[in-house]
Amino acid sequence: MTQGRNPFDDAPAMTDADIFGPPSGDGPPPKRELKPPHVPDALKARTPSSEPAVGPVPPPAPEPSDSVVVAGRGTLRPLAEIIIDLSQILPAQDLRFKKRGGSEIPFIPQYKAQQLMDRYAPGWQYEITSVSTTPDAAIVSVRVWILSIEGWTCRDAMAMESFLETVKDRDTGEMVERPISYGDAATNAEAQAMKRAFRKFGLGLFLTLKDTDDNMLDREKAEKWHAWYANQLRGKNGGANPAGGA
Repeated sequence: MTQGRNPFDDAPAMTDADIFGPPSGDGPPPKRELKPPHVPDALKARTPSSEPAVGPVPPPAPEPSDSVVVAGRGTLRPLAEIIIDLSQILPAQDLRFKKRGGSEIPFIPQYKAQQLMDRYAPGWQYEITSVSTTPDAAIVSVRVWILSIEGWTCRDAMAMESFLETVKDRDTGEMVERPISYGDAATNAEAQAMKRAFRKFGLGLFLTLKDTDDNMLDREKAEKWHAWYANQLRGKNGGANPAGGA
C-alpha cells in the first residue's frame, strides 16, 4: 500500500515569533484592549447601538426600576440596586478579625465575598490583567465584571503581597522574617485585589465606618450611612452623609 504524501511537507517552518509572539523588548507591554465578556442576545436588544437594526424592531428599553429576564442568567437588575445590596451591613458572624497594632480589624473572608457576589450579582466574572514581582513582593491586578440591566460594568484593583512575614522568634523573642506561612504571595495578592475590586461595587464599604475611640465598627453609624447611600444611588435626596464627608 502506497503511503500518501503529507500535505504539510511544503508548509513553512514555524519560528519562535510565530509561537510566542514578537519579543517584548525593553519598552512597556502593549495596552490590553478593554473587552467586556459576552453579552446575551436578549440583552443586546436593549443596549443602544450605532449599527442599523436588522430584523424585528426590539422592544423599548426598560425603565431603570424594572428587571429583565435573560435565558440562562436569571433576572437582570439595575446596577444601582446591585450596589445597594452589595454594600449592606453584614452580621458579625459573616466577618473575621485580624490583629494589627493592638486592634482587631474586621474583614470579609474571601469565600464569603464570593458568595455575596454570586447572590447579588450572578454571572459576575473576573480576569487577572497583570502580574509582576519585585525582589520582595508579588503584584497582581484584576478586573471584575458585573452584568446588570445597563450592560457589563467593570472595576479594576491591584494588590501587593510580600514574600516574607515578620514574626516573633519563640526562642529569642526577637522579630524575624520568614517565608509566609499561609498560601503564597501571588495567590494572596490575587484574592486581595479581587476584594478591593468588589469594594468598588460596594461590598465591604461599611467596614471603613469605625468608632474613633476604640477603632471598632460603629454599626449604628453604618446602618444610617447605608440608608443614605441607597437614596443617593436611587437619585433621591438623602440629606447630609451621616458618616461625614461628601
